[in-house]
Amino acid sequence: MLSSAYATPGGRGLFDFCVVGHVTRDIVYSGGRRHEMPGGSALYTSLALRYLGASVAVVTCLGRGDEHLLQPLRAAGVVVRATPASATTTSL
Repeated sequence: MLSSAYATPGGRGLFDFCVVGHVTRDIVYSGGRRHEMPGGSALYTSLALRYLGASVAVVTCLGRGDEHLLQPLRAAGVVVRATPASATTTSL
């Protein structure tokens, strides 16, 4: 029997896709200002799949205090499993 941690919301079965990878903190400079935003291939792939109608789960690691980076995924209905890490991957 599969754990409910791997079942889709509502218990319909397994997810269509499980994306494993980094949700990152992207730092972008624009107009002389520094902006931080969620990024990473796991985030963008998961959102694209979800917008196409697939049920999606993401498995990633995040540093303490960076849970806000997962908000776009959760808002889109992506189920997230984040393991604590010493730091969040950051890209410029």
